[in-house]
Order: sequence, then structure tokens, then C-alpha cells
Amino acid sequence: MKLQNNSSLLSRTGLQQMILTAVCYLFFLSLTNYTVMKLPWLQFRFAAFVPVVSGIMFGLPGAAGALIGNLMGDIGSSTPLPVCLLAGLLNFFLAYLPYRLWFGWHGKKALSFISDSASFARFTAIAIVNGFIFAVSLTALIDSFFPVHSGLGFSFFILFSNNYDFPVLLGLPLLLFLRRRAAVIYRPDPRPGRYLGGLQKQALYLLVLLDILYLILCHCRITDAALSQTFFVFSLLMLGYICTMPSECDDSCEANSTFSLAGSTTELLLLFATGFIVLALTGILLMQNDAGQLFEDIQHWQLFYIILSIPLNGAFIVFYFLLRWLEKTISNPLAALSLRAHHYMETGRDEESAVIAEAAAKNEIEVLNQSFTQMTQDIKHYLADLTAAAEAKHSLQSQLDVAALIQQGTLPNLDSINSLLQTRNQPYIIKGSMQAARQVGGDMLDCGCIDDDHILLTVGDVAGKGVPAALFAMVTQALIDNSTCNKPSCISALADIAGRVNNALEANNRETLFVTLWTGILELSSGRITYVNAGHNPPMLAKLDGSGELHLLEELSGPVLGLMPDIPYTSHTALLPPDHKLLIFTDGLNEAENRQHEFYGDERLREMFLRAKAPEEIMEDINHFVGDAPPSDDKTYLWVERN
Repeated sequence: MKLQNNSSLLSRTGLQQMILTAVCYLFFLSLTNYTVMKLPWLQFRFAAFVPVVSGIMFGLPGAAGALIGNLMGDIGSSTPLPVCLLAGLLNFFLAYLPYRLWFGWHGKKALSFISDSASFARFTAIAIVNGFIFAVSLTALIDSFFPVHSGLGFSFFILFSNNYDFPVLLGLPLLLFLRRRAAVIYRPDPRPGRYLGGLQKQALYLLVLLDILYLILCHCRITDAALSQTFFVFSLLMLGYICTMPSECDDSCEANSTFSLAGSTTELLLLFATGFIVLALTGILLMQNDAGQLFEDIQHWQLFYIILSIPLNGAFIVFYFLLRWLEKTISNPLAALSLRAHHYMETGRDEESAVIAEAAAKNEIEVLNQSFTQMTQDIKHYLADLTAAAEAKHSLQSQLDVAALIQQGTLPNLDSINSLLQTRNQPYIIKGSMQAARQVGGDMLDCGCIDDDHILLTVGDVAGKGVPAALFAMVTQALIDNSTCNKPSCISALADIAGRVNNALEANNRETLFVTLWTGILELSSGRITYVNAGHNPPMLAKLDGSGELHLLEELSGPVLGLMPDIPYTSHTALLPPDHKLLIFTDGLNEAENRQHEFYGDERLREMFLRAKAPEEIMEDINHFVGDAPPSDDKTYLWVERN
């Protein structure tokens, strides 16, 4: 079946659907009225399947057509006009309530209508609830006008059977036939309403409970016309409110227009069960000595409906469990295999839980056959594609090599900076390195003179690796350089600069990347460092000879950059005394990983820093620890020593 949004009641399509429903309902109603003997109010009405089917297919136009058809049929049988009008209104809800329940009660699960055991159980449950509410309401209507009606105690069972058994017995085969013909179902317009939908579901529970209470009162013979009238009016109001239940079936809720294996199995077993029931009823009726006497009084009507209900419900219960077993053992595993093969053909990935639209084929076996046929055809193109892929890979590798050279070109010239410091008789030596885990890395390393007495030191680490992280790092470095280059005023405004850089990164950060950053300004004359730490590893400070204790610059200025706007950052100060060394690094050092998936660790890095006379000793120890394991992260450091 296919789904389309519901058409307006007064539109051309809506009027056609309403007239078609009214004519069909009147035809089947007249057929039973004039071919089967009846009692007042309790005729044999297998036409009750029409409102349910037309309501589920057409919605409001189908329900209006059921009202008109029932009204015309009752007027033709000389039923009092008030009863005709109220019974017609009940038939409107008999058609419209299943429509709202199907699409408004977890509608997204009804993707292919009657196609498996779950959808069959859903339809049966709706038919039971709908038939029960209709039977109780019609019982109350009859009791309102004819409170002394003979045999009313048995009427509820007959009314319920009319409006449950026939929608299941005749409605299901018709819906399956329409499914095979790829008929269109007109769903309600999707609209939000979860909260109101919850209230309407509670109203349905309340109405069912009140119906049960009313039946108990009827059984105890303590009802009267006034109570029945009040209950009937209240039931109509409740049904009207329940039928405003919003649709939960959105644009992603598309029905299956193809015949899946599960759908075909369901159809076959349903038709078999229906045929069995019809044959059983025919045999029972033929065994009666006088079949005409079966319909002359209400007791015989009750007997007939018992004869109808037992094989109907028994057969469908057996069918349900048989269908569940077939789904579990055959159709569902085969469908899963088919969809996996089809998904692999389309995407080249094997995902067992992938949700894929079915191909235009009759069942999963044909989908599986088509999928593997397509796979064999694709193999013929594999060698040509492999050659093209190798050429593309070579081109990409060349581009990455150029990108790596460009990134290395952005690193500071520390030899030039050290020569400048030596010329100015400054007792400082600065060393640094950035080793990318891939061709390009996501770490930052920057060092530059602001003026004769101040040097900017920056180390950062972008979340992730590769080209995206490298681009994000270069943007961050450019923003910092633009704010600090040759600007002595940046010394006192370092925290504000961090805030502006954070806002600039967050403004266009569609991929939600972020960077941890440590940036500081070293005053050469005093060794005083003004710094900002945005979620970065704390630098380590110790004496050059390794004596004394190791100190961590642990003060944080704020969170990482690039995720949240308008974050206030604070600056901190530290002192680099003479005969001390400072190591600013990324987590590629302490989280370096060997083949055994062990980390180098903070403690080992701190001990090595205390002993080391130069940063090369630390990197040599890390490389020895990692061995031949592939790089797990970029490794970047900045070493500053004051003699």
C-alpha cells in the first residue's frame, strides 16, 4: 500500500470517497436486510465491515460515507428518525475511531499495514475495542428508546459480534486484496500533539471502563431510560474528543508498496483462515434441520454468533502463533540476510542492523538474487576502479605532502630566536618540536618576540587528527598572532584575547571542533610569565640540575576554546627563576601508546623531565617506550630554560 496525506471532505477526491463508501454500505446493508430474516434492531449485518475498511483507508470522507449509508438504510427500514440519526452518528465513529487509533497510537510502527503478526495483532485489537465501544453505545441507544425491549440482555453479544467478527472476517481479506492492488491509504496530516494525544488515550481508557460499568448495571437490571440517554450522550462526546487524537505518522512513515516475504506469508495464512471459517459456518448451517428457524428469535441469533465467533477466534489465534513462528524461523532471518546483501550492494558496508528501503521486487528472495547479481556485475568494474582509486590516492598523498611542508613552514624559527636572545645577552634557550601522527597534525607551536623584553609562547592541541584538525589549528594560531604580534598592550589583555579567539572559533564551528591552549608572555628581564590556560595540560617547572621539586602551573583560566561563546577567561602569573627549565607540551607525550596499549604516563614524564638536561632526552625515552607501535597522537613541546 501507499500513503498519501488525507484529502479534504469537500474536495473532489473526498466527495468521491464519501459517495463510494455510502453506496457500498447501503448495498451490503440492503442485501442482508432483504435476504436474511431479522428481529427488530438485531439484524444480521455483515455490512459492519464496510465502515472499518473505508474509515482506515479514507479517514473523514470514509466515516461520513458510513454515516450517510447507515442513515439511508435505517430510514428505508422504517426505523424512527431520531434513532436513525443517532445510529448513523455511531456508525461515523465506528469508521473514524479505527482510523485515528491506527495512525495516532504509535503510528510509526504501521509501515506496511497488515504485513506481519504485529500489524495483524494491532488490527485485531483495534477491531475489538471499536466493536466493544460501538456495541455498548448502541445498547444504550436502544435502551433509551425501548427500555422494555424483549431480550435486551442478549443484544450486546450480538451487536459486538456484528461489529467485531465481520470486520475481521471480511475486512481483512478486502484490505489484503487492496494491498495486492497497491491501493492508497489516506493518512491524517502529521501534526504535533504528544501531550494532547496522551490525554485522548486516557479518555479512551476511561470510556472503556465506563462501558464495562454500564454493562454491569444492565446485567443487574438497575438501568433506566434516563441513565441510558445520559450515558449515550456522554459516550458520543467522549468519542468525539478521542477522535481528535493527533497523528504520529510523519513523512518518514511510508507504507510498503511491495510484497515482502512476511507480507505474502501473512496474506496466505489470513486467506486460509478466512476460508476455513467460511467452510465451517457453511457446514454448521447445512447440518441444521431447518436453517430458517435459526434466525427467528434472539436465542437462535445468539447461537448463530457463538457458532461464528468460536471458529473465527480459534482459527485466528492459531494463525497468529503460527505466523509468529514462521517470522522467527524463516521470514525474518531471510529478510535480514536480504537487506544486508542489498545494503552491501548499495553502500559497500555490511551492517546487520541497517534500516534500508526495500527494492522494487516482489519479496526478499528476489531482492537477494538481484543484489548478488549486481555484486557480480560490480566485480567486472573492480580492476578499473582500483586503478582509478590508486591514482586518486597518489594525488591525495602528494597534496598531503605539500600540506605537511606548508604546516612545517608555519613553525617558528627557534634558531633565529635563540641567536637574537644571545645577541641581547639574554640567558634563555628555547627549543621546540612538533611531530604529527599523520602527514599533517592538529597541534600548535608558536614562539615570537613581541618587543625587546617580551616573548610569546604558545602550545595548543585540537581535538582530532589529520587535515580538519590542522586547518583548525592554523586558524587558531592566526587569530592569536593577529592579536599579539608587535602589540605590547597584549601583555595585560591576554585573557581578553583568549575570549575573542574563543568567540571567533565558535562562530563558524559547524563540526564542533575545539582546541586546548596554553599561551603565555615571558618577560625576559624578570622571568615573569603571564599566561592563559584553556583546558590544556599544566606545564612543568624544575631546576636545570634536577634537584629540588617539580612544580606544575596548574591554574586554569577557563574551558577549551571553540565550543561555547562569551566565556570569561582569567590570566595567571608564574616565575621562571635562573637555573630553571619549563616544559609546555601536548598530551601526545604523556599519552604515547605502545603495542601493549600502555601509556607513557604522567609520572614517567615528570621523572624524565627532572633528569633531562635537554628535551631530546625526553623524546628519545618516549620513542624507546613506544617502539614500533604506530603514532597514536601528535607530539608537540616547547622547552624554555633560563641559565
